[in-house]
Amino acid sequence: KPRYHPLIQKLGLDKSRAAKGEPSSREILNYLLQNELLDEKDLQSAYDDLSTFSSKKKVQGCDETDSLAKANIMKDGNANTTCMNGSNSQKQQCRYRNVALRFYYEGSEYSGLAENIGLESDNSIEKALFAALIKTNFVESRESCNFSRCGRTDKGVSSAGQVVALRVKSNISPQATWDKAGSQFVENAELPKNSVDPITLYQPKQKNDASNRVEKTVKEYPYDKVLNNLLPETIRILGWCPVSDDFSARFSAMTRTYRYFFVARPKYLDIERMKKGLEKMVGKHDFRNFCKINVEQVYNFERIIHEADIFSTESNNIHYFQIVGQAFLWHQIRCIVSVLFMIGRGDEDPGLVTELLDVIKNPGKPAYPLAPERPLVLHACGFKELHVGHFALNLWRVSCNLERQWENLVLNAARIQNCLDSLKEVPLLQKDVLGFAKSKMQERLKKKQKYYPCNLPEKEFLSTLEERLATCDKKVITWQEGLMLFESINLIPSPEMLTESVHIPLWKRHKGPTLEEKVELLSHSKRRQQIYDDNIVKKRKSKEEDRAFYQHMTQQGGSAL
Repeated sequence: KPRYHPLIQKLGLDKSRAAKGEPSSREILNYLLQNELLDEKDLQSAYDDLSTFSSKKKVQGCDETDSLAKANIMKDGNANTTCMNGSNSQKQQCRYRNVALRFYYEGSEYSGLAENIGLESDNSIEKALFAALIKTNFVESRESCNFSRCGRTDKGVSSAGQVVALRVKSNISPQATWDKAGSQFVENAELPKNSVDPITLYQPKQKNDASNRVEKTVKEYPYDKVLNNLLPETIRILGWCPVSDDFSARFSAMTRTYRYFFVARPKYLDIERMKKGLEKMVGKHDFRNFCKINVEQVYNFERIIHEADIFSTESNNIHYFQIVGQAFLWHQIRCIVSVLFMIGRGDEDPGLVTELLDVIKNPGKPAYPLAPERPLVLHACGFKELHVGHFALNLWRVSCNLERQWENLVLNAARIQNCLDSLKEVPLLQKDVLGFAKSKMQERLKKKQKYYPCNLPEKEFLSTLEERLATCDKKVITWQEGLMLFESINLIPSPEMLTESVHIPLWKRHKGPTLEEKVELLSHSKRRQQIYDDNIVKKRKSKEEDRAFYQHMTQQGGSAL
């Protein structure tokens, strides 16, 4: 005869209870579990009895056993839910745990980090990530895994250390115990912190027979290695670690570090001038003139920049801006870089930064283009209590993969540089070179006179060129000598010089509407007004509430050590 737990014997499994208007055994047990009126030992004993009874009788009514398992809540608050086995589609009991993943991606091939849910043509990084997560059965769906991201990057932007948090399937059975008797359950807080350290535990020999337990030594899934086997080469998981239940990759982050790479051609960009402009942004400022304003999503445009500087690399003339902040606005980095490039070219003064940060004096953002997206990298995400685990086998494979990509790109660059070098010895008529330079100066002077009526160096350059043209003969010079001539009159070959454009001073450009005017314009659209009310008005918190929220969130984290 099957051995029943005393509580089960008392309640019975009589299906007629429902017909009599009495609560079923399932409802009674769920009530006791949810109100923590049963301890763990009693709960396991009841589960064992029902599982044994169901398997021996081979009845169809095993959904009651499944329901008990779904309601089986551990002391640490982690519920055991059902998951689908991809090979036989049979429901099995799975344990889920909260983890953080740190990963790299080359953004030039993607439409951005965030998935455009429901859009067939979506080519986002998250779409590729979730395709791998679902294929491995690590998650059932995006909606069920409590997903959060640290930094949302736009189309073309890359990352060397993006962090996301989500709930994934564990390799440790929810029925695992520390003892053979099955009374001391392995709680989620006791699970392995990485995929290297094994643990020894007891698990049912058969899935439906919890009374017969065998000793096993198991490790956690190597999430990084498994996912990298399915992800495209342009997306690589670098490491993972367990995290607390309240951890959010977005709200628990303390800092985000961005790098923007650029080529500093000699006599084209003044690094020191750009540093002077950049250092004025450090601290807490209102950056509404350095971002794309989206009043439906954001009402506070104050942000804190902790550090900002310009560094050189070992590569020829390659530099990068490094900007560390708590959080950033939409397109904030690319706006900052665009303004700094104006300063570096000598088109604007470093004091322009101070003027743009003064939103009382200049409440409307002047029109200027964004810096290109591809050189931008989310370099690192900083957390107070997060220590991601990185593992030798995975990092070896990732490093080899990245070395191959780097080598291909470096060889491409070397071939292009070889072509540029070979052009230096090409012969040209001096008259042709001087004539070209004169036409460029005339075109530039004509455009500049509208905004800069006096003290234009182009006038002097043009006069010198005309004198040389009048006395030149059929002398042949090399392209290298021609480039030296161009440099002397401030003509530097670069991507921007393909089309001759003249910088219009920012304060002579059209200014966009102020923040207040944008908010007022929402009233003309019921849909946009509703979005604003839902996202801003209803969710706005006091400074004290915000402070308490972030104080709690930044204490969340986990470690693989």
